Amino acid sequence: GIDTRRFLPANSAEKQKIRQQLKLNTQGTIIIFCCRLDFRKGIDLMLAAWEKISRTDEQVRLLIVGGGKPEWVEKASRAVQTSNGRIVYCGEVEDPLPYYQAAEIYAFPSRLEGFPTSLMEAMASGCAPVVTEIGGNEDLVDEVLGTGLRCQPNNVGELAEKIIALVRL
Repeated sequence: GIDTRRFLPANSAEKQKIRQQLKLNTQGTIIIFCCRLDFRKGIDLMLAAWEKISRTDEQVRLLIVGGGKPEWVEKASRAVQTSNGRIVYCGEVEDPLPYYQAAEIYAFPSRLEGFPTSLMEAMASGCAPVVTEIGGNEDLVDEVLGTGLRCQPNNVGELAEKIIALVRL
């Protein structure tokens, strides 16, 4: 489990202060992808979905947090270079809490999970999750109950659509 006394949502003023401290855009929606950068976690799907998401709102940003295999870190770094400042890659961080609190949406297009700690942390920190319909994620995110949105694994179009739906709220 996680410490729900520690992982809490930030109020509006706190969110703005956290964004300033992290040198993030203080306006608009921030989508966070916070996990190991590799194929299993779906970083490739997130970067592909970003192509569509980024065209919906000039203020939306993608925050990538996590280390990983060099080939995926390189792909994330290349995406940053071509994003006109709209993708921020932070690398591996000791404490993900302020990054969750700075964001509104947690994107988690994982292909395989047990019981995902990062998803629980993001949800407890106030992020609306968009996850793939796989074990673990399905236990935590239920569209009927309103705990987030789910999409089919490996479906970039559906992932983008679900995230866009939240951006437009």
